[in-house]
Amino acid sequence: MLFLTIACVGQTPPQPKPLPITPAPTAETYYGKTVVDDYRNLENMQDSLVQKWYHQQAVYADAILSSISGTDSLMNRMKELNNRQTYYIDKINILENGNYFYLKKEKGEKKYKLFYRSSINGKEILLYDPDSFQIENRNNYTINYIKPSWEGEFVLISLSHSGKELSEMIVIDTAKRIVLPQIISKAWPSSFLGVSWLPDSSGVIYLHFPVTDIENAEFKRNTQSVLYKLGDDPNDFKVLLSSKSNPELNIQPNDYPIVTIKSKHDPYAVAYIASVNNYWDSYFLPIDDFYSHEFSWKSFFSKEDMVYTNTGIFNDGDYFYISALGASNFNISMVSLENLSFKNPIILISEKHDEVIDDFIINAEGLFYSTITNGVEGKLYHFSENVSHKIPLPKSSGKVSLSSLGENSDALWITLSGWISNDSRYLYLNKNKEFRSEELAPIAAYPEFQKFLVKEIEIPSYDGVLVPLSIIYSSDIKMDGTNPTLFYGYGAYGEAINPFFSPLFLTWVENGGILCVPHVRGGGEKGEAWHKAGYKSTKMNTWKDLIAATEYMIDKEYTSKNNTVVYSNSAGGIMVGRAITEKPEVFAASIVDVGVLNPLRRESFSGSSNYKEYGTITDSTEFNGLLAMDPYMHLEKDVNYPAGLYITGMNDPRIPPWMTGKFVAKIQAYTNSQNPILYKVEDHAGHSTSASSDDLYKKWAEMFAFGLWQAGHPDFKLKF
Repeated sequence: MLFLTIACVGQTPPQPKPLPITPAPTAETYYGKTVVDDYRNLENMQDSLVQKWYHQQAVYADAILSSISGTDSLMNRMKELNNRQTYYIDKINILENGNYFYLKKEKGEKKYKLFYRSSINGKEILLYDPDSFQIENRNNYTINYIKPSWEGEFVLISLSHSGKELSEMIVIDTAKRIVLPQIISKAWPSSFLGVSWLPDSSGVIYLHFPVTDIENAEFKRNTQSVLYKLGDDPNDFKVLLSSKSNPELNIQPNDYPIVTIKSKHDPYAVAYIASVNNYWDSYFLPIDDFYSHEFSWKSFFSKEDMVYTNTGIFNDGDYFYISALGASNFNISMVSLENLSFKNPIILISEKHDEVIDDFIINAEGLFYSTITNGVEGKLYHFSENVSHKIPLPKSSGKVSLSSLGENSDALWITLSGWISNDSRYLYLNKNKEFRSEELAPIAAYPEFQKFLVKEIEIPSYDGVLVPLSIIYSSDIKMDGTNPTLFYGYGAYGEAINPFFSPLFLTWVENGGILCVPHVRGGGEKGEAWHKAGYKSTKMNTWKDLIAATEYMIDKEYTSKNNTVVYSNSAGGIMVGRAITEKPEVFAASIVDVGVLNPLRRESFSGSSNYKEYGTITDSTEFNGLLAMDPYMHLEKDVNYPAGLYITGMNDPRIPPWMTGKFVAKIQAYTNSQNPILYKVEDHAGHSTSASSDDLYKKWAEMFAFGLWQAGHPDFKLKF
């Protein structure tokens, strides 16, 4: 059966369709149930026939995508909107002494560079241009992480290329503005809690990856936290924590033993036996032991104590942290370092009924914290004299992000974010109870977005549970059931989709579309219980919430089944894939970028610990949950599946390309519709788009043009 028919009188497609690959079914029996995997052969990425199939899919997808009218104008519009900003600032690091380190990109530039200034009003100094970094004649490296030392004498820079994420790290002597000659490799500091400096800035602590080949079975396994002293041979590091050096801690091969130092004033370093879960076993070690090389880790807290990730702060002999122990919406608790009673802590700020505690800081003025309701309404509080005082914000915000300089400074910065207005950064002056705007980059104006409206509602899902739904649209559209409507959801790991400002996303609304964000179960919009309601055996709620939101928008005549497009990426692939396999008739098109589409095989990919979120095949109950959530396994023959654009990065270190490839091969073979199923294979990309702005615009313009084409927008059609 042909998976795509594009009929245009007198014209033919610019590229012949790729030939289908021959399936090679593999049957396996789990707990008395036989599972047939039709395209297991696509997991062999070294097979020449498999490679040829991927290449043909890529060429064909590119040919069709480049033939959709309106794509170029949409891409140019995205550029125009983004280029209203004269320059961009990212990854701001403010030190206790007032020094600023940050990345900056001028209008028209493709890469961020590292800059420094001694204060907010100090002279800006260029410290590093990534174009100067070359290994084996490769000069396409970009900066993905920076970490200044405590006083700013040095700054560590992480560089990677082609979406690989695994990075090379270098260190700059700030005063001399020279790069130290050593290059540290096998690191991934843009994730895994980054890098920590020793209090005297003589060295750095980072997670070391012994195996960096993503196709090696040992990739991401048996990682180790190491200490590297400046000036030493990069291969001459001291292992601080690992499964091999610390067998008494029972660290599993898929765990990540991460050591952190949050402040140079901290009495202890904290180690986490981290995974994709949000609650970890933890150990601690006096800072002085780093200099005596005595690494005897002592138990701090366990995953059962429900300390949320690395939220803890040492302060005046106590340890403050966000906890989910008996508090689905979280509380802020404290234990004395003399009596580490994590099972019976002092609860400072109790769980709130309809607000999820999101973040907190401690400075010289006390404790400040932020909350979010339904993932879309942020609030700010000051906790003093055992009472929480709500602080009126300078404007409404979907999320309130906090930063400070620690307990010895009264500085508190907040960043406010929303769907249709720029992020705004303020310095809060507690003594005067006022906010002062403090932007490092000029704020561009977007008058065309002023006519956009945001509606925050809750809709009943299939089981009556109320699901938050954000609807963004223009005031001049007609609610006649014909509006192209893009649904963007995620629903995994307890991560919420909070309001964010993206001119790229808003081009969908500019083109007469509606943008919908269903805050489905599995995310963190309503706390830990919301996460666990879309987790392992309850994962079905994630895609059923999406279906309910789609049907709501159709029933209320915002749109129709011929105009609905659903998009997600990464773990959101489960949500999209299962929605279109369970109820294909309510979607016109689906777009999945580097998605999890075959979670039953997730554990087979090098060192993955994601089974802790989805479930494991080694447990009968969790196996059944995995099978139920697997989009690939739920594809059926002779079903009218919606159009699809599926994207993968061949350098993706998180999700193997074959996971998307298998799904595409099967849906192309099984679908009974004439809808296009395109597979865009990006040879030089990983889990996220290349840092080049042009690549970013092109990718989003193609995705939106495809979606608008399938949703019936008259400006987006095939040219041939």
